[in-house]
Amino acid sequence: MQIYTSSWSQHTGPGRVGICSGRPRGAPAGYRMYAPLAPGWDIIKTSPNQTAYRARYFGEVLANLDPQKTLDDLIKLAAGHPPVLLCFEKAPLHDGNWCHRTMIGEWLTDKLGIEVREWSGLEESNPTCKVGTLL
Repeated sequence: MQIYTSSWSQHTGPGRVGICSGRPRGAPAGYRMYAPLAPGWDIIKTSPNQTAYRARYFGEVLANLDPQKTLDDLIKLAAGHPPVLLCFEKAPLHDGNWCHRTMIGEWLTDKLGIEVREWSGLEESNPTCKVGTLL
């Protein structure tokens, strides 16, 4: 199964799983939350740069999780759709606009060998699906 990442504002369709400490006001119904992947406020507020944040996120959050159980939980929460892991940062992501969702993708790829891609629209992200679905 394909796993995607995106921001709350860029993907409002099926399979939405929030991986942050909250959700934006007015988020359309139908999403689920997965708190174990959310960075703590301490990591967010006190990490002076991406390098420090990354070290803390991998060491304090991801190191405490079982990758296979995490994947199984995400698939279950997505309720038959490809999971789309959501946080607040909008694409495009780069050195000046980074996010923990890319770190989760790296972790899942490294630990389980699965591909995690940034959701960029139905046709591009999942060319075999019909427009309007992520099935």
